Amino acid sequence: MARAGRILILLPLIVTLAASTCWAFSVERALENPVHLAAGGEERLIYLTYASSLDDLMVAYTEYDSYAGGYGGLVIESGVDEDTVVSAVVAKDWQEVTFGVTLRWRKENDPAWLFDLGAATKVGPVNIYGGVHHIPADSWKGITDDSYLSLGASLDLSEFIAVGIDAYFLDEPRYKGYILLEALPSLKTQVYCAYGHRDWERLGIDAWLTRGAWLFYIGYMVDGDQESNLRIGIGLRL
Repeated sequence: MARAGRILILLPLIVTLAASTCWAFSVERALENPVHLAAGGEERLIYLTYASSLDDLMVAYTEYDSYAGGYGGLVIESGVDEDTVVSAVVAKDWQEVTFGVTLRWRKENDPAWLFDLGAATKVGPVNIYGGVHHIPADSWKGITDDSYLSLGASLDLSEFIAVGIDAYFLDEPRYKGYILLEALPSLKTQVYCAYGHRDWERLGIDAWLTRGAWLFYIGYMVDGDQESNLRIGIGLRL
């Protein structure tokens, strides 16, 4: 647990940072469920992250289309030990519900076209969202063989703190609990723990800091094998 303890050491350091204007958005969250893309606001964003221990790179562009009245994004993920994945993500608010769709193209080892579908709504301080993931575009049979469901909910405890849990119903269900903290108007942090296979799988902390049009990201994660991963990122609002 020594490496896991580093997360607790980093937390007070991160939440003491200062900056100017309020803006934070997680492209990674939108890849988990496309409805989260709507949290990015109406400004265009170019975003890049890199994890040296995994040699993993992600490049993204997101924007709001006023003509279509919806959000869109293009994300490219590539790593030495992973397939290159290109994802097109769209989300749209309709009355009290947000709908989202992701189309993924995975190349190299196992080429495939995959869909994710999501929906979300808010009832008072409670946000509820769900999705169907890894729907193969070329095989209806694969919907039952390879696809899975997810459900999640978060509760706004105050204007600055929220807690939530996500459940992924794979062959062996996985769960992720998290706390979101807006320590400063320009700083948002997340502490999370992922659980599965009757044991914890990941423990981590993320932070998003803004200065003017710039967005800075840092994330540290420890998995169940005590392997750690540091990811850094930078974004620019256009």
